[in-house]
Amino acid sequence: MDPYERLRQKLDLFPAGFPKSPETMDMLRLLFSAEDAALASRAPNFPLTQPARRIAARTTLGADQAAARLLNMADRGLILEYTILGTARYALMPAMPGFIEMQFIEPEKMQDPARRRAGQLWHQAMRGEFGREVFDFPTSSMRVIPVNKSISARQTVYSFEEAEKILRASGRISLTQCACRTSADACDAPRETCLMLNAGADYVGGRMGLARIITRKQAVAMLERAADAGLVHMTTNNRPPVQVLCSCCACCCTGLISVTQLGRPAAGIASNFRAAPMPGATCIACGACAKACPTGAITAPPKPAARTNKGNGGAPEHAPMPVVDADRCLGCGQCARACTRGAMALLRNSNKAPIPSTAHLWVQMFRDRGKLDRTLLALARDLIN
Repeated sequence: MDPYERLRQKLDLFPAGFPKSPETMDMLRLLFSAEDAALASRAPNFPLTQPARRIAARTTLGADQAAARLLNMADRGLILEYTILGTARYALMPAMPGFIEMQFIEPEKMQDPARRRAGQLWHQAMRGEFGREVFDFPTSSMRVIPVNKSISARQTVYSFEEAEKILRASGRISLTQCACRTSADACDAPRETCLMLNAGADYVGGRMGLARIITRKQAVAMLERAADAGLVHMTTNNRPPVQVLCSCCACCCTGLISVTQLGRPAAGIASNFRAAPMPGATCIACGACAKACPTGAITAPPKPAARTNKGNGGAPEHAPMPVVDADRCLGCGQCARACTRGAMALLRNSNKAPIPSTAHLWVQMFRDRGKLDRTLLALARDLIN
């Protein structure tokens, strides 16, 4: 079998797999040599790890050759390396979130034509089969966190819906570049906005050296700056501890592609809140809420003509209120943040809790995609072969 197809099939066993398309195959060819792809396809899928000699036994390489090549791929963020009881052990990591993002964090590396082309292919793939593999199922790997200041004071805010409380539940925090914006290069939004937490901080900031350690106070300040820039906070769809807290734009970030590019309802990634006009508030039809909405979910009312309400002493009539498309609303709060008149707010839409843990999230995603049995069989084969 072609080594790239064998690697793709192995990657497709992760919760959000790696479907075959011209874009995904070309991406593999740009990021892996044929020799690397052949060896990587023999590594077990995370969370199973194995030493180089065990992986080499499935190939024609000697243990030392395999160890050197595996270490090189780990250094490039293509596979995972763990040291357990003094022995280096290796595993395949998912394509996304996983090795793909690792390739596009460093802006200087995007000067390389092959790396730049791989980034373009990633974004093209996310608008096709790859995007549907990630987003066309009931359980999403990511969810939106609302901007706190925009939530109506009359609503109860649970701790898992607040970015600051996620940070308080995190032991280690590091800050890195947004791989989506670095690879797409389609907007002027801030790029050093991705927070890696806990094990994510250890890997991206420690093992890979692609992030800098920051304090919780610095992280909160960064989130505030990101919100001011119109970015949407997103994290994984499980309870803390989590490994990543992103600040996403609508034009570049793959986390929002399901709504902005694939036309999918926002419910799969939305927070427990939805934007709504505040009863009794005055809308001046400035359009700030519609402009701030990252998914185009809000239609601003037309500016009022020079009309008067004769029944109200000749005072100008109030403009109609904005209209919110509930299918496209993320519940991010950017509209309410932009409204200077308090005419928009986030109102609670549901009380859905995140999935208890990453393991539970993966199992649910496996079940959604009908691949749990197939993946368990592949892991068993790696264990006994």
